[in-house]
Amino acid sequence: MKKLKIPRSLVLLIVFFIMFSILIVRLFQLQIVKGQEYENNFILQTKREIVLSGARGNIYDRNGKPLATNKLANSVTFEDQETYNSDRERQLNLNSKIYQMIRIIKSKGDSIETSLKIIIDPNGNFQFSVDDFWLQRFKADVYGKANIDDMEAKFYSR
Repeated sequence: MKKLKIPRSLVLLIVFFIMFSILIVRLFQLQIVKGQEYENNFILQTKREIVLSGARGNIYDRNGKPLATNKLANSVTFEDQETYNSDRERQLNLNSKIYQMIRIIKSKGDSIETSLKIIIDPNGNFQFSVDDFWLQRFKADVYGKANIDDMEAKFYSR
């Protein structure tokens, strides 16, 4: 009875081929077979819709004339959950999205109300519309800082 000699390199090559084949099959399954399902799940996780119902209905006086009525209003809030290589890239991306949203809203004939704390004074110069703590909090929000204490001193200057 003779022993069959198989070179070690052949065994290693077969093992690598099997592992590579398993990897390719799994990748095909994730990308092609279930790709759309995973994409839909991702979109559901990143898109969040909040619906708040009104606290009360219309209010009428004793003659039946409306004193306070319900008016439909939509609110759009951007929640940035992306990662960026720089603050500049983040600002450009967010500004682009905001600009696109403004164009869509205005094209539908709607108006925009913002909570931006910057106004234009009579001379045409930009000016903050808040002072002290609220100004610092606004600047921290603009620069993406969770706390005012996280900001550098150069951000505090007017």
